[in-house]
Amino acid sequence: MISLRNFALLIGLVCTGTSYAVSEQARFNILKGDKVLGMVVAMKSQSGPRTHYVMTSHTEFSLAWKQVIRTRVTTEYLNDMLHGCTSSMVLNDALRDSSHMARGASECFVHPEAPFTCERTTQWTTARMYFEEPIGQALIFVESALKDLPLQRTGDGTYTLTLSSNTENHYVYRGGVLQEIHIKRPMVGLVFKRI
Repeated sequence: MISLRNFALLIGLVCTGTSYAVSEQARFNILKGDKVLGMVVAMKSQSGPRTHYVMTSHTEFSLAWKQVIRTRVTTEYLNDMLHGCTSSMVLNDALRDSSHMARGASECFVHPEAPFTCERTTQWTTARMYFEEPIGQALIFVESALKDLPLQRTGDGTYTLTLSSNTENHYVYRGGVLQEIHIKRPMVGLVFKRI
């Protein structure tokens, strides 16, 4: 069993020692209704046979008190094969959720569960969906859950990703470019809208 402290140290180790040149970047406002709560920045970079994705977000809103949520997802491919990934969510400076799939290894960690064997059948990830339309894909490997989850095409350029908790993310593409992600959660609906 990995301790929370040691697990937190693993976050960010996916691309240590490798130099990348950013080749693509996309920015999305995080909206609740018409109000902008924050931003998502997605970056894709390449170095030789490696492709690296980083998605970061910063959101601020108030319920009974101010909430600041920061997320980070890193995903690395080697020769077009998924090689490693991490994710983390920090709420008001406290780590709430995190996951880690070691480089090229079969062992996965999703806080606070015990390590388990990564089983995946697809090379598609949520990170890749920021930069490519998932045409013909029935499964997406979700970095925060470290498992393949079902993706359904619902129309021309529209897809629904069903998450483990039976919640959904709806993706909208135009001309093969991601324009919006609609996040459906109990009592909360957010839209990531391309800037």
